[in-house]
Order: sequence, then C-alpha cells, then structure tokens
Amino acid sequence: LIKLTFVLKIIITALVVIPALAFLYVLLRLMKPANPPADLAPAINLLGIRVDRVTMEEAMQRVERFIREDTPHMIFTGDATGLMKAQDDPELYKIINEADLVTADGAGVVLSSRLLNQPLNERVSGCDMVGEICKVSARLGRSVYLLGAAPGVADKAAENLQMMAPGLQIAGCRDGYF
Repeated sequence: LIKLTFVLKIIITALVVIPALAFLYVLLRLMKPANPPADLAPAINLLGIRVDRVTMEEAMQRVERFIREDTPHMIFTGDATGLMKAQDDPELYKIINEADLVTADGAGVVLSSRLLNQPLNERVSGCDMVGEICKVSARLGRSVYLLGAAPGVADKAAENLQMMAPGLQIAGCRDGYF
C-alpha cells in the first residue's frame, strides 16, 4: 500500500509538474528577448511563407525606396488568417512569397516566430502602415489613391489622412462596390 501511494504521488506530481514546466517554457519563449542577437536573418519562414524581419521604421525606409524607384511594388501585411489561407490557396501562397515586403500584421505571427526561435522585431500592421505611407508620400510630394470599403468611407479616410499627413495629395477615392 505504501509503495502504491508513493507511485501515485509520483504520477500525480508528474501530471502537475510536466504541464507547468511546459507552460513556463512557452511563456518564456513568447516574451521578447531583452537583447536579440544582431546576426538574425533578414526574413523568417512561417509555414513556407517569407515574413520580413522589419520594424515600422525599416518598413517605411523600404516604402520610400519603392516610391523613389517609381515602379509598382507589392506589400503584404500577413496575419495568422492570411498565412493559413495561403496554405490552401497556391495562387495566394505564390503572390505572398513574391511580394516585395511581407510584414507581420498580427500578434499571432509575432508569437509564432518567437515559439519557433525566429523572433520578429515587432508587429508592423497594415492599418498603421497606411498612415505612415501617407506621411512618406506627402514628404516626397507623391499622391495616393484610396480604393475600397463602403461608400463614403474612403472619402472620410482621405480627410483623416490629410490631417495626419499635411500636404498629402489624394489622387482620388472610390468605394469597393463597383
């Protein structure tokens, strides 16, 4: 009976300690490292999709270069949903991997990168990028065209963006219902 009780104690302890250690490990992996290594690759691979390791400032430096090149460029702001959809859609998968810039637009992407020991610098969301791209465009004397959303939304966005980025030229607006 004593041996059985001891064995039960070991089993119960193992059932409690192992999940607790696993939880602690995951928690520590998710925390941003205080001093990330300087020799990290410029991009990571999540589910076969390249995600560029950029901060907002670095992304805007690339955007400025894209604008100065005066040729079309594609930016994909990938969240977990977009990366998962690309797994079932070969065309989307190809489009994302051929994009000129792919940013981590979601906490899930950033947390996944940390769990895989490929930490991304930060979340660079598409919503935040729009305002920053407009500031770069205004500074360079370039215009933007706003397309999408319900009727009137793009017009209101144009007003807000012009307040955010003085001097911004709006080439035009169009709702997404045509």
